[in-house]
Amino acid sequence: MKVISRKATPQQKFVAQRHGAKTRGVEWLMTFDQWWNVWEESGKWKYRGQGGYCMARKGDFGPYSPDNVYICTIAQNMHDAHARRQGRPAADLKVLHKEWRRLRRSGKSLVSIGKAFGVSKQAVHSVINSR
Repeated sequence: MKVISRKATPQQKFVAQRHGAKTRGVEWLMTFDQWWNVWEESGKWKYRGQGGYCMARKGDFGPYSPDNVYICTIAQNMHDAHARRQGRPAADLKVLHKEWRRLRRSGKSLVSIGKAFGVSKQAVHSVINSR
């Protein structure tokens, strides 16, 4: 019996990351070749994944684009994302919390509300559900 490898190809990983960004309301401005070039130049492709390395956005902000991404450890990416959230002006989040119902009634999506406040769809969801 022949064993079939179930490892995802770089193309499949690219599609998955692009889809994940879209789901989080983060703009994606990279082709596969650009994305792959970032990984190749880092030399970390074989160390990616759980407990290893990932592609991150500078300051955990803005789009996935060749000039706004870098390869770092997952721990570093989580640290940067947390630091960015902590550095978010509380006044902006209070306004978001106060205004989200009005914005939703006016037809705005969570993604567009997030873009207006410079945060992800998940961040909007977290603010909405916080007391």
